[in-house]
Amino acid sequence: MVFPSEAVPFARPRNLKQTILFRPSEGSKPFPAIVILPTCGGMGSHIYDWAERLTGAGYVTLLVESNTARGFLNNCSNPPQIKYDQQVVDAGAALEHLRRLPIVDRNRLGVMGLSFGAGVGLRMASESYQRVLPYGAGGLRAVASFYPWCAQSGRGFDSRDIFTEGLPSDIVTPTIMFLGAIDDESLPSPCTERADRMKAEGKPIGYKLYPDTTHAFDSPENGLAGRKVRGQFFYRYNPAATEDAWRELAAFFGRNLKAP
Repeated sequence: MVFPSEAVPFARPRNLKQTILFRPSEGSKPFPAIVILPTCGGMGSHIYDWAERLTGAGYVTLLVESNTARGFLNNCSNPPQIKYDQQVVDAGAALEHLRRLPIVDRNRLGVMGLSFGAGVGLRMASESYQRVLPYGAGGLRAVASFYPWCAQSGRGFDSRDIFTEGLPSDIVTPTIMFLGAIDDESLPSPCTERADRMKAEGKPIGYKLYPDTTHAFDSPENGLAGRKVRGQFFYRYNPAATEDAWRELAAFFGRNLKAP
């Protein structure tokens, strides 16, 4: 992939489906930085909402649009055209790009993924995946994963995947998941049950589970009444859960990317 060499102040571009690099308008360099990985549908308006919040909080943000870079409008087919492992490579290259930028603190990097991108983020937090990344995972200190697929192999998994579970068992990078209790696309129970076991073993993972909350709860485009997506999944915007997730996310990244 080709990444922007110059970071720009946050502004919503006319074309949302692009890889773009934003920098904070205030603060002293070098800044901590976060790679944002989108849903299977690619960059949408709500993902720019998160980028705006994060740049306002003092982070360089690199939004990685793997779909268009690989010649696809979206990656929502079953099975997907772009596999998790391919996007892990893109995410690893994005981290390496950030490490080379003078405005970025190369030792304070994070990843935030949503839906399909959330599954990529969980792999980035895995020791086994970090060992095989072409550029390594130096400086990666935090991973946030919004409504990931944690269940067993089936949807979207490449035969080359190291794990048959969506949530790897060898998480070594501090990780938080944001989950909807009535998510009918990425069921939350495989995430919570596995994370509870891993946390009991001392793994650095936690989650927030929001009651009466669906997949993609952070997207205003889904409306307060909700809508059917791809003819089978129910999405509904939950502004209260979104605001709580932002408070939790800001605290999580603050602890791991800004604290000494």
